[in-house]
Amino acid sequence: MHFINSLLAVVGGLNLVLGLNLDVNDQASIISVSKTIVNDMLKTFYTGNTSANPADYGILPQPYFWWEAGAMFGGLVNYGHYTGDKSYDETVSRAILSQASPTLDFMMLATQSFDLGNDDMLFWTLTALNAAEYNYHVPAGQPSDIYFQLSKNVFNLMVSRWNTTTCNGGLKWQFIPANKGFFYKSTITNSAFFQVAARLGRMTGNQTYLDWASKAYDWMNSVNYIDSNYFVYDGAGDAGTQNCAEVNKVEWSYNVGSTLAGAAYMWNATNDPIWKTRTHGFLNAVKIHFVQPFPNSTNILYERSCEAGLCGNDQISFKAYLAQSLGKAAVVLPEIMPDVSTILKTSATAAAKTCTGGANGRFCGVRWWTGGWDGTEGVGQQMTAFQTISSLLAWTVGAPIKRADSNSPAPVSTSTTTTPKPTPVSTSATSSKPTSSTASSKSIVSSSSSSSLSPSATHNSQKQGNGEEGFLAHPGMPLKDCLCMPAK
Repeated sequence: MHFINSLLAVVGGLNLVLGLNLDVNDQASIISVSKTIVNDMLKTFYTGNTSANPADYGILPQPYFWWEAGAMFGGLVNYGHYTGDKSYDETVSRAILSQASPTLDFMMLATQSFDLGNDDMLFWTLTALNAAEYNYHVPAGQPSDIYFQLSKNVFNLMVSRWNTTTCNGGLKWQFIPANKGFFYKSTITNSAFFQVAARLGRMTGNQTYLDWASKAYDWMNSVNYIDSNYFVYDGAGDAGTQNCAEVNKVEWSYNVGSTLAGAAYMWNATNDPIWKTRTHGFLNAVKIHFVQPFPNSTNILYERSCEAGLCGNDQISFKAYLAQSLGKAAVVLPEIMPDVSTILKTSATAAAKTCTGGANGRFCGVRWWTGGWDGTEGVGQQMTAFQTISSLLAWTVGAPIKRADSNSPAPVSTSTTTTPKPTPVSTSATSSKPTSSTASSKSIVSSSSSSSLSPSATHNSQKQGNGEEGFLAHPGMPLKDCLCMPAK
């Protein structure tokens, strides 16, 4: 018995060192390890795949916010496409459509009004776009283009919320005045909109989307959310006289990742060399700020603004979106593939080595540069690991599909009201182009409204940043009060 116990201790010690056995050059190994991590994540943290209660579909338990559930399912769409594993398709498609809202634009006011933001809706939209680009499984009884329709509807809604009353444009983080993020124009909101527009433009060839992508990018650049080094900052307040003048220079990996992906899609759609230059610029920024610079952990992704200290639930997952953005960008701009492959292979290897924790001895950590499990476990840890590992297959399955857009461009008036009025969309057939110097703008479908959202209908969310309790992501609190590590 003593011998057996000693042997188990040795084996356990080896497991702590080795983690999951990943060979980054072997497709079968990549698929197997990714599936193990995904299965543990869903089995532990998501009840919607076993529940008969529709209220459980598409959401995660506290303390995880709605947007992170959307991001998780977006990663699972990628995973299914990259690996060919269809076993989660029904669960994922049901989750997406359960959160689509009656107006098919992810306006889940009935259940998410306390913290619903434009960025939250856009994360779900990126998930729908993944599904549209990959011809993902559509449940029986749903239109074959349902994911494309969802993506387009949210694009139109965001166009109607483009706000020129402050900062000469941009989207607010949150659109309900009672919520804290109403007076902050976050980079992730505007970058995600940029990426959505770029991907819709590439998919359809419709110039309207591409014009709006350029407009969103130019605006972020004009307010210094993107600097001359392609470093991407967090955003700025627009209350009173702030007017986006004081940029919050905290850097998060998902901001540069989303913007990099959008730029790569724009190059693929337009062949304009400026987008290639920008993509390379953002990739260089990733290398400078989000690839661990220590000699013993070169080329390992890390979250520079908090990982050495204490990241919150949201921030733990941010590397997942950087990793998937790198993979997607390399597909549509193949010349960056060597650099991206190096980063993803090294990071995937390091991530797998951390997957030795939890009750089953397989849960992953977040600090990949430590060489083992860091004592943390959760949805974000699993997401960052499986998305990084499965993204190694992104360029083995071909480019995202293209499709015709059934509607002609139609102008809409840019929203300058303090209380936007989202309602079901209606189709129009006229056309125009947006300009950065006027208050008019266009979308594929025009929006109309009959009633306002009343601030009294919601309560003030206390989340700090992008759904993060007590951590600075987009806030109203100064950086000195942040529990995370400030940017260097």
